[in-house]
Amino acid sequence: MNVLHVSSDYSRGGAAHSLRLLHHALIAAGHGSKVLVGRPTEPQPSVAVIPPLPWWGRISYHGLNLTGLNYVGIPTTFKILEHPFLGWADVVHYHNLHGGFFNYLALPALTRAKPSVWTLRDMWGLTGHCAHSFDCDRWRTGCGRCPYPEVDPPIRRDATRWEWKLKLRTYQRARLQVTAPSRLLADLARQSMLGCQPVTQVHNAVDTTVFVPRDRAQVRAELGWPPDLPVLLFAAESLDNPFKDFRLLLQALRQLPTRRRAGMVLAMLGSAAAAHEDLADMRTLSLGYQDSERTLARIYAAADLFVYPTRADNQPRVLLEAMACGCPPVATDVGGVSELVAHEQTGLLVKPGDADGLCRAIEYLLDDPSRRERLARNGHRLVTERHGVEQHVTAMLSIYAAACRDHTKSGAA
Repeated sequence: MNVLHVSSDYSRGGAAHSLRLLHHALIAAGHGSKVLVGRPTEPQPSVAVIPPLPWWGRISYHGLNLTGLNYVGIPTTFKILEHPFLGWADVVHYHNLHGGFFNYLALPALTRAKPSVWTLRDMWGLTGHCAHSFDCDRWRTGCGRCPYPEVDPPIRRDATRWEWKLKLRTYQRARLQVTAPSRLLADLARQSMLGCQPVTQVHNAVDTTVFVPRDRAQVRAELGWPPDLPVLLFAAESLDNPFKDFRLLLQALRQLPTRRRAGMVLAMLGSAAAAHEDLADMRTLSLGYQDSERTLARIYAAADLFVYPTRADNQPRVLLEAMACGCPPVATDVGGVSELVAHEQTGLLVKPGDADGLCRAIEYLLDDPSRRERLARNGHRLVTERHGVEQHVTAMLSIYAAACRDHTKSGAA
């Protein structure tokens, strides 16, 4: 089967990592796989960039964005119909579609041209603009009067009711097989305007030949980390990402006794240097953004705890990667996180925004190495049994086949 993937990015972020993993796994399994992305990437025969907007297109794009209608002013999305990759493909797999490169109004035409699958990476496809709705449920009934206009992707004017209606009309005219990594997001999709399409949960995957437990002392020596101090690890594409709530972690750490803070290390994976001047009495390791999976796996394996105080999430790859490497997590109980972190079984859960609870959970596990080891073993087993690449490819091939059957049945071909 020949699969064309369409997404915003091929190199950075969780969606890009998932896309690359599936792309290479399909090729390794004897299938064809090619990629169209919205952002420039290193030239590769199987990866191409959707043509950028011409000068006149940028005028319409920015003009419509000013009205609050993000992305509907992107005419180049319809050019995908003429791309040789589309003609080659048996099925098209859409991934992250927001980010200023894709016009969702093109979905009816694109899905008539080829059998189509869309994997949701967040709630953007269900709402009038936002990737995460937090406590707002207006997306169920039509949006409007948006309480979070600044949430990514932000809007300059509240046109969320109109965008909701445009998406609804678009989905009613399209033919899609929809997948979501978390059970929660799949359930929300069925309750949303996207519920007119079949929705299936397909777990995220990690390469369990790369993300594996290692000898902690040896890896720390290789990385040059202190051998005798507990290391807490925080990871996000950017430390300044408000969804990941790095500042909540800082608040929790400031509640620790001064002596304890001085006897531990905070390792930070992320491309931006978020402010941590209030932790001057604590050793820190600023690791920057790491794209190498083998380097990431060593970092996870070297840490004692993975702390993930996210405000909103789907099924985070970083949690899967940390657990696969035997690093037990402490995470906030939001989104699909609890589908990975079962409290006191594969990690610890705390309430979102609860700095005191996060502080207590960190202390609790630092004081009990045997408990950390038990959580680490359970987490590693969960990932290897449920989130391996082979299981993921098998599930996606089944979804692709369903999309092809539906496309033939509808007479869209």
